[in-house]
Amino acid sequence: CIRAKAGAECLSAFGEIMRAAAKQQPVSAFPGVLEVLKHILKPYDKNLKTMEDSPTRYTLGGTILLGNQAKESMLIAVYSMKNYVSIHLMPIYMCPESADGISAELKKHKQGKACFNFAATDEKLFRELAGVVKKSLAACKAKKLV
Repeated sequence: CIRAKAGAECLSAFGEIMRAAAKQQPVSAFPGVLEVLKHILKPYDKNLKTMEDSPTRYTLGGTILLGNQAKESMLIAVYSMKNYVSIHLMPIYMCPESADGISAELKKHKQGKACFNFAATDEKLFRELAGVVKKSLAACKAKKLV
């Protein structure tokens, strides 16, 4: 693809390769963690909108109120990354008091205000996390934010 004459042919071949790659489904490096987190969130997909459900991502969204405006937004997202699986809980960001009282062990997995990272499943931590999800969504509903 170095020759100028072959430039258009190279771009065409590159385009074909990229289109083929885009059709392939990526695979999670931590399928067990991803599946357990998706399972924790499944009960909420009845009241929230499933925005994405793929082998590496699961996103729930809904209508949030910002001031007097309603806006469709992501509320909870699970992403399989290279070294861990992240769960982003926007309800904790909107209602930080809902994360009060989490264990020191779960805090070790917290990154920032509303994200938790896991590289392995842990029944005790995931049970606690399920409670945090429930509590944070309830707090947002009580404040009429969701």
